[in-house]
Amino acid sequence: YRRKMAVVTEEIQSSSGKCTFWNQMAEDTLNMGEYEKAIEYYANLLKEAKKEQHQSFEGLAYRGLGNAHLSGGNYEHALSYFQHDVAIRKAAGDLTGECDAYSNM
Repeated sequence: YRRKMAVVTEEIQSSSGKCTFWNQMAEDTLNMGEYEKAIEYYANLLKEAKKEQHQSFEGLAYRGLGNAHLSGGNYEHALSYFQHDVAIRKAAGDLTGECDAYSNM
């Protein structure tokens, strides 16, 4: 399953497609309770989002990292990632996203 995922990732050409793919993989893995693997996928999402300057995906990555750490019991890391999400939403002027980010804290 994961080997096939790596092949598919390489075939995706658009940066938003790659971000969507990593986000979906991370969410699915988090829902299965595989927190460390979800953290890895969210880190891939964050790397791609930063590289391509996709603020909305960057915020999603920070939120996902926060949720994965929260689910794994690492509350300090979770709070730190949620704070990054708030900062990104605030800088973008995304009041709805900022409110959602605060609700995770």
